[in-house]
Amino acid sequence: GVHTDLQNGRHEGSLSEDEILGRLRSAMRRTSVITGLGIAFEPFAHNPDRRLFAPMVERRESGLMDGRLENSYDYTLTYAWYEEALRTGQRWSAPVMDERTGQALITYSRQVKARSFLRKRPWRHCAMRWAF
Repeated sequence: GVHTDLQNGRHEGSLSEDEILGRLRSAMRRTSVITGLGIAFEPFAHNPDRRLFAPMVERRESGLMDGRLENSYDYTLTYAWYEEALRTGQRWSAPVMDERTGQALITYSRQVKARSFLRKRPWRHCAMRWAF
């Protein structure tokens, strides 16, 4: 799965932003059920000079669109999809209505267990979103 694809970059910074986006796009092309896919790194984990880093790909009518979650909000501040997945390993959200598409969405968040050489704890986090 996509978490394995991302996990294969074994150490900090081993995957560039373009490589990460390429793997996310590839996963999105393999199934039409996923409407959005991204990876949200713990603070400073991908780049010691950059606090937040969360590339993502969304499915739009015009095709796949790249984005950066950290440009919208600080995902480390009390967001259950991020915190619970880091604490417990995974999280399913309750269904919500997507205002843009009118579809019911469920978010599945999962910890990606790559390790930092410095911290000895998981430092990558992956979130997937399905539409019904």
